[in-house]
Amino acid sequence: MGEYREDWFSFYVKSLRHILDLSISPAFAKGVGFQVHETEPNSFRLFWNYELRPVSEQWNLIKRYVELNKDKIDLKMPLSEFYFSAELADFMRKNAPPIQSVDLNADDMNLVNAVVNANWRDEKYRCGLDGHHYDIKIYGAQVRKFKCWREIPNAWQELIPLVERLIDIAKLKPRDCYEVHGVWGADGVSRRLKPLPPPSTAGMIIEIPDWLKRP
Repeated sequence: MGEYREDWFSFYVKSLRHILDLSISPAFAKGVGFQVHETEPNSFRLFWNYELRPVSEQWNLIKRYVELNKDKIDLKMPLSEFYFSAELADFMRKNAPPIQSVDLNADDMNLVNAVVNANWRDEKYRCGLDGHHYDIKIYGAQVRKFKCWREIPNAWQELIPLVERLIDIAKLKPRDCYEVHGVWGADGVSRRLKPLPPPSTAGMIIEIPDWLKRP
């Protein structure tokens, strides 16, 4: 299950204006985080990177952090506290996957501005398959944060074309794991737009218990 942890994988871009963040954490692929910036007057650029996957690579990086800082780490610290410590997060960000970027045209910015100017009220929507979710952060006088799981709420229609455009620009693969698959209506009914993608076992180690093995 993908999880784009902002504290581990987010990045800093020096720009005139930070406009929007959008991260997608799919159920069956690695998470990806997008940022939209105004880099020069009326010049806009999209930046993105992935989370570190498979999980074994994350643990290898954490192991390296421990080896480098074994004299500084409090061995009595609870694992949950260590896992979310600022020092570990700083180390993970410095070793995060590389950042990619591309210029955005006027049509792309129309999609971005539709989301920025949308009058969304509910900050969280939970529905559908847990593990595939969208996190949105809109910058301005105040930072507005939104989250939804799997199906995008019908009231957030502006988000759908932006998600589809960003995954097209970034040429994300496997494509089906990132696309919008359903919309959650105000009537509480989920309307499937595309079939759910099949689970992927890429990068996973599956152990078959003895009682399931056959001669």
